[in-house]
Formats: sequence, structure tokens, C-alpha cells
Amino acid sequence: ALNRVLFDELGFSGNQQDYYDPRNSYLNDVVERKLGIPISLAVIQLDLARRVGLPMHGVSFPGHFLVGMPMDGGLLVLDPYHRGRSVDAAELKQRAKPHVGDQDLKDEQLSDLLTPASNRAILGRMLRNLIEVYNTSDMRVLRCTDRILTLEPEAPAELRDRGLLYLRVGHYKAAREDLSKFLATKPPEKDAESVREVLIKTSAERARLN
Repeated sequence: ALNRVLFDELGFSGNQQDYYDPRNSYLNDVVERKLGIPISLAVIQLDLARRVGLPMHGVSFPGHFLVGMPMDGGLLVLDPYHRGRSVDAAELKQRAKPHVGDQDLKDEQLSDLLTPASNRAILGRMLRNLIEVYNTSDMRVLRCTDRILTLEPEAPAELRDRGLLYLRVGHYKAAREDLSKFLATKPPEKDAESVREVLIKTSAERARLN
């Protein structure tokens, strides 16, 4: 019944013509255009489910966000990008395979991939999607990365990336602060060495106010 309302009566659907349109990730645009990607459609489906008392939750499945709902003796997994159809264990294992080294998954491994995603995790994934879409715009990527660090202040990859982005747009003081914090997380030596080289090259640059 929920799927019928969302996809038939309200007319929401996955944007198969332009999957990487950034509007697919902004809920105001998704609601207005009735087009989205798996995670944005899932957010709308989850909100409707909450309003009618259905215990659905987001599933940050590799490659394709899903929705789960506990049932007697198991878990119903739905794909909001394909009109909320249910996905069985065999298909889920096949979908996950390319993301886990092309290995066959055991039941307990699949179960780990189906754990509920927190609201914070959902927001983080939506922002990382936008970073992929905006990969040619430093300022837009910077804004998305900054918001991820609001959610996850110690996220090492984002600290490094924001520092490098600050460097590219000329905010040297902010860049040094982020890159120094990244080094404090004790990253792999290869990553740490490349960042130290960047800091040495920029140490003589005049710091700019942010």
C-alpha cells in the first residue's frame, strides 16, 4: 500500500535518464520533480513509513541504497529506485559481490551489510554522492566536504580532502590546520608522506584569513 501511494499515486520514480543530475540528491527538487536516486527516494519512503507507523529503516548497502523492514523471522528488503520491489537474499549477494572483491558472501556477511543506517550515516552518504557529482567544482565539493565534517569531525579522508581543497582555493591557514589534523589521525605512511610534502611546500606561503 505504501509503494502504491508513493510510486503510483504520487508518481515518484528513479531518474534513469540522468542519474547524476545533482537535483536527484536535493529533497526539495526530488519532491517537486518526482525524480530521484535510491537514497533520496528512500528518505521519502522512510518518512512516509514513519508517519503511518511502519518500522522501516535505511540500509547503506554497497552501490545502491535500500530500505529494510523487520518481519516475523526475517527482514524485508525493498529497492526504492525500482518502485519499492522486494529483493531476495540471492539477488542481494549478487549485487554486493563486485563491492567485496568479487567474493561470494556468506549469510552472516550479508546480514552485516543489512544493518540499519543512522540518520547521520544517510546524510553522509548523500553528501558523498554530491561530491562525486560535483567533482569538477572545487567550491561545491568543499561545501559538501565541510558538511560531512560537521557530521563526522574526525573523518580522516575528509580532513585530508578539505585541506587540499582549501589549498587549491588559496586558504592556506585552513589548509594547514586540516592537513595537520589529518596527520594526527595516524594515516598509512604513504598517505602521511604525501601530505607532509604538501605542508612543506606551502609552509612559506602567506596565510589567508578564512
